[in-house]
Amino acid sequence: MIKLLDVVKQWPSLVLYYGKQMVINFPEETHKIFEEYILKEAHAATDRRKYKQVCRMIKDFAQAGAKEKAINLIDRLSEMYVRRPAMVEELGGLKRKLGT
Repeated sequence: MIKLLDVVKQWPSLVLYYGKQMVINFPEETHKIFEEYILKEAHAATDRRKYKQVCRMIKDFAQAGAKEKAINLIDRLSEMYVRRPAMVEELGGLKRKLGT
C-alpha cells in the first residue's frame, strides 16, 4: 500500500481512482493529496463543464471520509473565486447536497 501512496503522490490525479482505498491506511496523506489536486484543478477551470468536474472531485473527496473538509474546501474556493459566478453557483449546489 505504501507503493500506491508513492505512485499517487507522483501522479495526484490517481487519487480520484484510489483515494477511497488509500484513506483507510493513510487518511491524512490522502486528504492532503485530494485538496492539493482539487485546488490545482479549480485554478485551471475556465468554464462550467470544468467547474462541474471540480465539484465531482470534491464529492469524491467527501465520500473518502472527508465530508467536513470538503465543505470547508467549498467555502474556501467560493471565497477565492468570487469573480467566477458559475463556479460559485456549482459549488453552492454541491454544498447544499453535502449538507443534508
